[in-house]
Amino acid sequence: MKEKEKIKLLPYVLTAVIGILCVLCAMLWQRNAALTRELAEGARLAELSEYVSENYYQDTDEKNLMDNALKGYVAGLGDPYSVFLTEDEYGGWKEKESGTSVGIGVTVQSVEEGLYIVEVTSGSPAETAGIQAEDTITAVDGKLVTDLGYSEAVAHVKGEIGTDVVLTVLRDSEEIEITVTRGEIVTISAEGQMLDGNIGYVHISAFRENTFDQYSKVLN
Repeated sequence: MKEKEKIKLLPYVLTAVIGILCVLCAMLWQRNAALTRELAEGARLAELSEYVSENYYQDTDEKNLMDNALKGYVAGLGDPYSVFLTEDEYGGWKEKESGTSVGIGVTVQSVEEGLYIVEVTSGSPAETAGIQAEDTITAVDGKLVTDLGYSEAVAHVKGEIGTDVVLTVLRDSEEIEITVTRGEIVTISAEGQMLDGNIGYVHISAFRENTFDQYSKVLN
């Protein structure tokens, strides 16, 4: 009787095994197709890289090229909130979000002559040393900004807390050298004042890690 029951169950077991094998085969086929596409795309990138390496008139920075290729890949999503950051860029982003940083306390933008100072933070080492908005930093510790490039020049300006940096500054067509001692820069993102009618006004310009503490202080 038991042997007959086993025989009756055998077709169901075989059907289940065949079903599982079919599912596994389908998954393997999909994975293989995806892998084939990835290899094809990788081959296209490798072909382009080889062509640029052989034909571009200057030496290339492979790391910089790959970083920008990855940026372009994420940009292809068409989502303004999705971006690829390099290690240095991510570090800068984390520093910005913390609300504190080490540097001299200036906001700059890249121009042909060097780093144009858009804003000088109130009470910062830069303000103390006499740096002014609309100055242009042309050299950092004797190294031309045009030779360093924007990112490296900014990194040179930041440096380590308590150390000095010598900036060559272009002001009204005259170049002057100014020594600035780097310090901790605290971003003020919450400010307030009392208005007429016993109304308290608090302005929050950004949300950083230290914004709540600043807000609480202003509110109190």
